[in-house]
Amino acid sequence: MPGNRADRTLPTLLAAQTVALQVRPKEAPSKEPLAVLIVQLKERDPYAERGGSEDRELSLSYGVVVEGTYSGTYSKKGKFKASYHSGLRTASLTSHVLYQAALNLDLPGLEGNRIGTYLMNAVVLWVKRFPPDTAVNAITLLPGQATADNKERRNRFYEQFDIKFDYQLPERRETGKSLPMSVQDLKPVATWSENIVELDITEYVRELHIAQQSAETKALRAIAELALAREAARDAVAHAAERSRANVRNTFTRSVISMAILCAAIAWAAHRWM
Repeated sequence: MPGNRADRTLPTLLAAQTVALQVRPKEAPSKEPLAVLIVQLKERDPYAERGGSEDRELSLSYGVVVEGTYSGTYSKKGKFKASYHSGLRTASLTSHVLYQAALNLDLPGLEGNRIGTYLMNAVVLWVKRFPPDTAVNAITLLPGQATADNKERRNRFYEQFDIKFDYQLPERRETGKSLPMSVQDLKPVATWSENIVELDITEYVRELHIAQQSAETKALRAIAELALAREAARDAVAHAAERSRANVRNTFTRSVISMAILCAAIAWAAHRWM
């Protein structure tokens, strides 16, 4: 279960830089985990080598490291990007440059389980560190970004952070552009904590190592037991073969003795009646 911190909108990732995410089904968070992901946060000044600036770029890299009930057949990693451009006093929630991109969670089979919400919430909290009146660069929704069965899920994804859109066809809600807003208008969320647990990466790696050692120990024990069983089987076969050979020798010996006795009896009888 998630930790007992009062503010669950604030992910450990922002302080720890790297975390493991244990993801359970959104509709059944008490079931077995779907997967474990590693998420790594990197922030940099794009002009650091030219004297530095107040501009910043954020990269959130994610990848599936342990598959539970989920078994993806396509990509198992991806990246969310964001940026702050001090000269224009503008932040992008989706890119390192100021173009009107949308987000894409590239984990087929894990959609709808709040992984994107977790990552976007970290992005929202990150951009809220900058001046409150910083403008949020517009997000454009284009045809083909969503199918009929996930269009509303895509729209709700943005709207949960109070990002509102001017849809070209309001009745279809398929294409459009986000309305002007500043970073102070963005709303962090905590819904991700209902089925996602952040794990300390050091502790998680240690537990993985212990589990691996345990599995290796069990495998070696099984190999040793199999070798003993094979040796016992070989001994049993050899003993049975030796016993069979002994029985054959005994039977042959008895036959020879019986034949000798019979021959002696015949010879004695023949001699008597001559």
